[in-house]
Formats: sequence, structure tokens, C-alpha cells
Amino acid sequence: MYLNKTGFSSPYIICGNDLRYSFLAELLSKAGKTVYLWSCNFVSEYARPIHSAAEITVPCTVILPFASEPAIQCAVLSDICPHSLVVGGKLCSEAENILSRSECDFFPLLEDDEFSKLNAIPTAEGILSLVIKETDFLLSDASVLVFGSGRVAQAVLKLFYRIPKRLWMCARNDAALISAAEAGFGTMKFPPDPSSNAISDFDIIINTIPSFHIISEQIVSSFKKSAIYFELASGKDNIDAVSAEKNSVRVVFAHSLPGKFAPRTAAGYIAHAIERYKLER
Repeated sequence: MYLNKTGFSSPYIICGNDLRYSFLAELLSKAGKTVYLWSCNFVSEYARPIHSAAEITVPCTVILPFASEPAIQCAVLSDICPHSLVVGGKLCSEAENILSRSECDFFPLLEDDEFSKLNAIPTAEGILSLVIKETDFLLSDASVLVFGSGRVAQAVLKLFYRIPKRLWMCARNDAALISAAEAGFGTMKFPPDPSSNAISDFDIIINTIPSFHIISEQIVSSFKKSAIYFELASGKDNIDAVSAEKNSVRVVFAHSLPGKFAPRTAAGYIAHAIERYKLER
């Protein structure tokens, strides 16, 4: 992806070990930006490692890990120069307090609509690759159920279209269910009725809904005993794990797929989202 060389201010501090960040350092450096690495486990010819964010004494753009890493968040936010831009996912409460007392701006990248729409594409490609890797049967012989109706769920349905034997969406959103039905997918209302055996024939279940035990004991007990459950939504408590183990449902956590399956492309999405945010603010 082309990166506008006039859209960024320098320097940048990249923090953490996201697989996308090596490519992000390269993109920024080639766009003429000065890039520093803090608490990264990779070496890049395009960036210089630093021991503390306090070494950079001018306003900068700080890119935090998207996974919640409170120690890194607090250490960086305590040391950065005022008037810096902080880019990241969800902040821990202590980091939020530090940020509120600073004169820095925060860009919650994961809440950005355009970024989320783009990021859903490598997420869908990643889960397709992971499903093929983790199963010992043909996907074309399988029945697949997707929980949710957001961007990721829709990207998964679009990519999987006509590959499995059956492909269904289970969601609360009536408009999304109608659209899915019109596009040729099977649909059912969430939560599914356990007494109807509506979900007992699915070999693969993909969840995109982030909510504590949204996939409840009642729902899990209706799964096929040999079913494989893929967790795309953030967090590890969306499914009742005790019930999953009890019912012999294998759970595969499939988080941060863009960084694992398409890190160069995903790095471009990050760079362009930051550029757009700076131009718009």
C-alpha cells in the first residue's frame, strides 16, 4: 500500500511484539520517518531500539500493543513527551489515569470504523487458513455456523461462501439476518433454542461476539460432540469453557489473525489509519 510521505509527524515509538510492527517500522522509515523500538523482541534495519520512551524529548507518535499489556502501557505513558499521540487498543485503568493527567491525545485504533472494516478481511482469510489447518476433514463436507453479524462475521461468511456444505449465521440483528438469507446463507435467531436441535449438526462453530459466556452452557451442550469451536472475538471467556470440556468441544483461540497471516498488509492498514486520523483531527 502507498504511504503518503507528508501525512506523518516524526518520530515514532513502536512498542511490543506484534508481528505487524516489523513491517510497520519499514513502512514508516521508507516514508521518511524516524522510528524507534521499545520493548520489542525483533530487530529492524529501519528502526533504532531505545531503553526508555523518555529518551525521546519531542512530541512523538507512540504505537502500543493492541493486546492489553498494562506494564508496557503504563511504562510508556509515564515517560512520553507531552503533546504526543498515543495509538492503541483498550487501555488498562491505570494507563487511562496516566493518560488523563497528560497532555497527550489518544487514538483508539480498534474502534475506528474504516480500520475495522479493512482489518476484517485478513481476519477472515486467517480463520479460513486456521480452520483448514485444525481440521482433519474436508471443509467442503462440513457444516459451519457463525455467531454474530458484525464486520468480521460478514467477512467470514463472504469468504467462506460456497465452500462448506452448509453455512449459517446466528445473530440478534434482524436486518443482518434478512440480508444474510437474501445472500443465500442459512440463518437463525440468537440465542438458538437448545430444545430444537438447530445447532447440533454443525462441525465448525466460529464466534465473533465478545461477551462473557455469551456462548453459554445451554448453547454448548447443544453442540455436536466432535464440533470444533473457533474463538475470533476478543477475550477468553466468551464460551463456557467448563461446559466445552464436559461436552468434548475443542476450543481454538484465533486472536490477532491479521498479524499472524497477513502482517505486511495489516501494517499498511495501521499506518494509513494513523495518517488519516492526524489529517482529520
